[in-house]
Amino acid sequence: MEGLRWRSILAALGVAAALIYVLPNLVQFSEKSWWPVKQKLNYGLDIQGGLHLVMGVDVDGVMTESTNRMIAALKAEMATDKINVTDITSAQPQTGEILITVPQASDRAAVEGMLSTKHSTVLQVVNKTDTTVTARYFDAYLTDYKNRIIQQAIE
Repeated sequence: MEGLRWRSILAALGVAAALIYVLPNLVQFSEKSWWPVKQKLNYGLDIQGGLHLVMGVDVDGVMTESTNRMIAALKAEMATDKINVTDITSAQPQTGEILITVPQASDRAAVEGMLSTKHSTVLQVVNKTDTTVTARYFDAYLTDYKNRIIQQAIE
């Protein structure tokens, strides 16, 4: 019985302390009042009225970065395969359009062969002249890649 009395007293003191701490949220006390706690509780955003969060995905920026990575990979592969290339640049980075400049027409055939064997599921040749090859991502690849970008941002 003795332990129950002490527990009851401690519980009553805890409730009284909580009321002293919470009461300024319910009643406005002046700065000169005798009440020991005068500050209101600082509520979080969820209690104050919520939070509105808008997320966006810079798909064009990600596509530009992907195109730049593809250009770097193509340069490395062509150097490894000893294909003579003057320059590889990005014509339209948002659509993955890549312009490959070669010094001779025979080098153009080697570039086309390398693209068709190593990148046939990702890149398609859309235009070619004697010294240039223009390739870009397949539309299906672009759609799938953009969907993956958005899905990754959501996750």
